[in-house]
This record gives sequence, structure tokens and C-alpha cells, in this order.
Amino acid sequence: MFFFKRVYALGACLLLPTILWAQKVENVVSAFDGQRVVITYDLIHSDSARKFAVQVFSSADDFLRPLAHVTGAVGLAVKPGRALKIIWSVRQELPPDFDKDIRYKIKATLVPLTGEKVKSTLSKKESTTTVFATETNQLFTLTAPIACRRGKKYEVHWSGTNPNDPIRFELYDAANAQKIIGRAQGSENSWQWEVPPAIKTGRYTLKVIFNTKTMDAVTQPLHIRHKTPFVVKILPLAAAGAALLLIGNKTGNAPLPGPINPN
Repeated sequence: MFFFKRVYALGACLLLPTILWAQKVENVVSAFDGQRVVITYDLIHSDSARKFAVQVFSSADDFLRPLAHVTGAVGLAVKPGRALKIIWSVRQELPPDFDKDIRYKIKATLVPLTGEKVKSTLSKKESTTTVFATETNQLFTLTAPIACRRGKKYEVHWSGTNPNDPIRFELYDAANAQKIIGRAQGSENSWQWEVPPAIKTGRYTLKVIFNTKTMDAVTQPLHIRHKTPFVVKILPLAAAGAALLLIGNKTGNAPLPGPINPN
């Protein structure tokens, strides 16, 4: 029997350029009537003419893919406003025997204007960049590391692709020399890259082509570093040097042996 123990919002997020301000998602409220979940929220932004891509994720698949059976103030052309409503047909989305607590997230991403990128740094280790492909009406979001160490593995995540879309990963060095480092399908939503141990350190550009028909792509800088940080390498040498110094002091300060007595 289909039954929800609890339905509640886990959080809401908004991806925007740092040059804009006075924007937020707030007053997120939900209710379940036995057939559907009705979510209301406020989308506040300083420019009421801008459009947002609004997606809803649930804990049913660990927030991996946006919900498909949703209508209302959701999709690629949602304008700011108050008491916006999303209707989620949960019986179409979830199996009939689902009986767990359900949590959901609302993600609102500013749809870039022509030639504009929406870049939001999530942490010191990775960043998220969003571009809008007008010809295919795709909003592509890429989350990738901003620094990698040789010989280690890193994951690249994306959203906004169709399941059959081929994804291509290219790496460009300072001389703009290109190398294809991986391929994936749009349905996978993630790709793991093992940085070659012999690759030269330095600054590169990671380019991810998400629509090979029109060559729509997103790029971001990538810094490749040594496998072991320099400070970690130098510390053992410094410790060894200190040990030799202590041994040398101990030997130098010891009294010299007396003459040998032939008797």
C-alpha cells in the first residue's frame, strides 16, 4: 500500500552569478493529499524579468535525478514570484509499495542570457558552472574539481542532458593543445577521471562537450599538481637532516680516547 510517513523539505538552493544580489528561495511548504504532493515556495530576485530553471529532487533516489512527474512552477522558464506552486504526482513517480519518509530539494538555477555563464563556487576543491544552449533548450550544469593531483581519481558530475547524449571530456594545456581524456553518456550523470601519473603539472582547461551536434560545451580552469605536496616531501628530509645534526653534535662533544697502554 502506498503510504508516506512524512513529507518535508530538506532544503532549497539557488545558483546565481556573484554580480547579482537580492535573490533567494524561501517559504517552502508542502502537503500530501494521498495522490500528490503540493509544494509552494517564493522565488525572489531583483530582476523580475529573468527566468530560472527550477528542479525538484527527492530522497527516493538519493537526490540523483530531478523528478519527472511535476507540473506548475517548474522547468526552464520560471519567473520570480511568491506562492509559486509545484504539483508532484508521486504515485506515478514512486513504486506502489513505497512507505518511507520522503525528503525533497528545490533547485533554482538562473537561466543565462546569450553568452553568459552562471558560475557558483561550491568549495575550495570544486566549482559548478551552468550554461544554456538556446538551440536545444538545454540547461547544462557541470560540477568539477578545480585542482587535481597526479595519480589520483576525481569525479565530474553534470545534469541537464538527455539519456542518449554523448558526453566528451577534453583537456587543453597552456599551448591550447587538445587531448580527449574521456567519454560518457548523458544518462550516467557522472564520470571518474584518474589523472595520469606522468602528466605535466600546471594550469589546464577542462572542456566538457554535452551536445556534439551543435558542439555546445562548458569550460573551466583546472590546476594539475604533484601527487605529493612539496611540504610533505621536504619534511622527512628536514627530519633526517636534524637527526644527522644531532648525531654530529654528540660525536663532536664526546671526549677523545686516551693513549693505548702497551702493558
